[in-house]
Parts: sequence; structure tokens; C-alpha cells
Amino acid sequence: MAKVTVYNVQVCKIMTGQLVLSRRMATREGATIMKGEIIDNTAVEIDETQLESGEKWTPIDFRPQDRRLALGKALGSLECQPLDEARRTGKNHDCGSRKIRT
Repeated sequence: MAKVTVYNVQVCKIMTGQLVLSRRMATREGATIMKGEIIDNTAVEIDETQLESGEKWTPIDFRPQDRRLALGKALGSLECQPLDEARRTGKNHDCGSRKIRT
């Protein structure tokens, strides 16, 4: 079977306007359809049969074997205030341009 590259995708949560990590992984084309942005350094090669039938993304909560490694590398490159510190102080968790309310 053919291999495809999928990525973690950041999408805007419609109800809150917050950027969140999608529960799906998507190809570049799929991310465009989802109106999301791929996180480049989370690329994982999978068999195309693992995509949802006829779509350019994986099922919800799809976990390829090396996704954890890819996601860890991506998130490890972000400089942000520790979440525990944000909870303790009651301030927003700050990851670059994204602010996450704790």
C-alpha cells in the first residue's frame, strides 16, 4: 500500500476562538480542508489505509506508534510558562502566541 505523511494540526475552536490541537492527524491537503495549520515537525508516515475512507485525515484519536515522539519533539521546542505555575498563580498558560486558560 501507498504511504502518506500526516501531521498534527492546529485548528480554531469555533465556540471560543481558541487554537487547539485537532484530535485527528491530517495530510497537508486535509489540513487545508479543515482550515487548520500543520505543525511541520510532527510529520509521521503511515499507510494510506489508516486514513478515514475517502478523506485526507485519520480517525479521531488516531495514535501512530511514533506520533508521541513527533509530538514530544514539537512541543519540546516551544518555550512556555510551566502549566503547574500557571495553575498556581491563576494566570494564563502562555505558549508563544497561544494562551491557554487553566
